[in-house]
Amino acid sequence: MGGTKFHLMPVPPLAQGSFAAPFCLRHSGRGPIVPGHNRPIIQIWGLQGRGWTMAAKSRTEIIDDIEDCIGRNGGEFGQWYVGFTASPKIKLFSGHKLKQSGDAWISRLAKDEFEAHEVAEFFRTTRKTKGPGGQPSDNDLYVYAYKMKSHTKP
Repeated sequence: MGGTKFHLMPVPPLAQGSFAAPFCLRHSGRGPIVPGHNRPIIQIWGLQGRGWTMAAKSRTEIIDDIEDCIGRNGGEFGQWYVGFTASPKIKLFSGHKLKQSGDAWISRLAKDEFEAHEVAEFFRTTRKTKGPGGQPSDNDLYVYAYKMKSHTKP
């Protein structure tokens, strides 16, 4: 992996009845590994909050997944918003005001914030979806998309 260093850290204990692998892969993507200072990239087969964590996907896999979601849920690309964030559920339900049921959405974990940005830019410039533009922050590892409706923002 050309100079990239990774480091395994124990995952904190989960609630009784939960299952998780005993390690979390951590690396910031920049500089040396510093225990406690590198953000988690992938928690393999574990739980994050109340749902399963996702394995990071390639740009092509994320694009295919989002295009499949759009195809299954109808609408032209221009009726969809594709963005990137560190917290997709907070962004979707608090920021964009999606409803817990009835709204079409998808989120995928990218390999890093640059790939997440590239996927969102692909949809914004090539497929003509709505989206934020701009540059991602260090933790914007998720790409998300939702079908815009009158109650969503934007």
